[in-house]
Amino acid sequence: MVNTIAYAQIFQKNLDLLMIQESTTGWMEDNAGRVIYDGGNTVKIPKISMDGMGDYDRSSGFVSGSVTLEYETKTMTQDRGRSFLLDAMDVNESNFVANASNVLSEFQRTKVVPEIDAYRYSSIWADALGARLPVLFYPNS
Repeated sequence: MVNTIAYAQIFQKNLDLLMIQESTTGWMEDNAGRVIYDGGNTVKIPKISMDGMGDYDRSSGFVSGSVTLEYETKTMTQDRGRSFLLDAMDVNESNFVANASNVLSEFQRTKVVPEIDAYRYSSIWADALGARLPVLFYPNS
């Protein structure tokens, strides 16, 4: 019997790595491990705030400060995906070119990564527009 769950875990790890390597926004993935996802369409993102620098005093030492950790809840707005059916004969007749590994990595590289990059850039742009940037940044206004 084949342990398909273990294979799926290995595939997902490799697909995630491919996402980081191929994406122009892959650097944004660094904090993904801190996000809490318990299912559904919401995630919780940690936000840390703290006091700034203070003057050091030789007799009393450093000024005390505080740290606050809060979670911002975000609702995911996209539910995207695709299903592919690869029959054992497809793999065999394609000389093992059309196997799950090749199909999934090509799909990730050519379809998923560009869509994630486009979505991230458009979201950043929309947030920037909402921040009311100076007119100098709006060439068509």
